[in-house]
Amino acid sequence: MLALLWEPLVGSFLNRDRNRGEVRALYERIHIGMKNADVASEINSGRYPHLHPNASPDSWTLWTPTEFGAQNWVLVVRLTGGQVVSVQVRTEDSFSARPPEAPPDKGTASPNSTVPSNKRMQLTKAARSAPLAFRLWGQSLKAAFAADPQC
Repeated sequence: MLALLWEPLVGSFLNRDRNRGEVRALYERIHIGMKNADVASEINSGRYPHLHPNASPDSWTLWTPTEFGAQNWVLVVRLTGGQVVSVQVRTEDSFSARPPEAPPDKGTASPNSTVPSNKRMQLTKAARSAPLAFRLWGQSLKAAFAADPQC
């Protein structure tokens, strides 16, 4: 039972500095005006194994592993015309505010830019309202399906 609770409750807290370090490192490598192909190449370089990327035509969203209270960092890279126009660090719980320990925003998002999909955030908020036993069971099922899609 302790092993089931360790990773979601304690493991993410113990690895917070490592995860946030990867966000900071990638943040430093991405600059305004960088081409989308170069961003993709950097993300897929293997230097950021604990970040989970999600690409759309106008943004990259990179998630660190979930932390208790949805305080894990999310790196949001916005693109216009295939080039980076802004790089921001947010938390999974709020795309509107920069965490105090996060690096400053780079660039500016255009007024008509879209907010990255918060589908993952909505699912996480719904999951947080479920009893802990169901969340752990669901995570176990998710891991099982990821390991063997046939089951």
